[in-house]
Amino acid sequence: MLDLGTAIWAFGIISLTVGLTWIGGGLDNPLRWALVVGGVAVVGLALVHDRRRTGRTMAAIRIERRPAAIAVIIGVVLGIAQTAPMMQLPLYFQLVLRYGPLLAVVALAPLFGALVLAGPAAGFLLARYSPRQLVGVGAIAVGLGNLLLALVVTPSAGYVVFVVPCFVIGAGFVVATTVRTAIIFASVPRGLPATAAALNEASISVGARIGIVLVTAIVADVALNAYTASVAGLPAAEAAQAIAAFRDVLVAVGTPSFSQVSSAVEAVNAQPYVEAYASGVRAALAVGGLTAVVGGFVAWLALGRRDPLGTVYEHRDERGAAA
Repeated sequence: MLDLGTAIWAFGIISLTVGLTWIGGGLDNPLRWALVVGGVAVVGLALVHDRRRTGRTMAAIRIERRPAAIAVIIGVVLGIAQTAPMMQLPLYFQLVLRYGPLLAVVALAPLFGALVLAGPAAGFLLARYSPRQLVGVGAIAVGLGNLLLALVVTPSAGYVVFVVPCFVIGAGFVVATTVRTAIIFASVPRGLPATAAALNEASISVGARIGIVLVTAIVADVALNAYTASVAGLPAAEAAQAIAAFRDVLVAVGTPSFSQVSSAVEAVNAQPYVEAYASGVRAALAVGGLTAVVGGFVAWLALGRRDPLGTVYEHRDERGAAA
């Protein structure tokens, strides 16, 4: 049976979270405020719908909205935070450290290894620590890993400085994601598994897509501004030509045409290009890191002391239906 109130509520939560995490859109962006205001209105509509519905059947399929909402929000935050290292580090290894495409992907082994190892560890930790602690600390760990990467991403840094931050990001992401997924499924009665799966998938998917757009925009904008500042001393015509050439390189980064564009760049221009690009990657990592740290603290405070997994382990919805 379809729970219309849940569908309305989930749409409102996603819309509100997208508007609040639209960091690169500016406070005067009308679409951003439309998402925020629309999300609040839709969540309010869902609450009104809940108050008006009656009957034992509807009570039996009631979703625990508070923990589910926090889990959805933290999913969006994690999706944003993990996009910067996953998307930009392979490109950074190619452009700055001069790795080949295959080696640039292999260089993310600490992050991938943490993703594999932290999965089984999450169950072990859940038996000893509260879901509130694991979600909050996991998200904060992802944020701190991003911030640490933002400090070490310099053209002169060797590969070894990337190992620990990547491992921290991978481990924090898996622990937080595993537990927040359990919270979502625990907050939804077992008769509605598709609803739980939809909430889980929507939060991560929306966060990843926001992250792709946000990270790309930040890297391009910051790198272009940094390079523009570096050629400010040149005559206006030469500066404009140099900026246009650098913009072409930024557009081509990560595309099949990049090798052709980069081969046309003179060696004397390579170092300023690398430094400007590194500054853009640092800014994207810093934004993702701050987003995850703030999200982790919000999750810690909002989940409260009550165990959000008790609904599944105690089968409270079945007892409520029988009563």
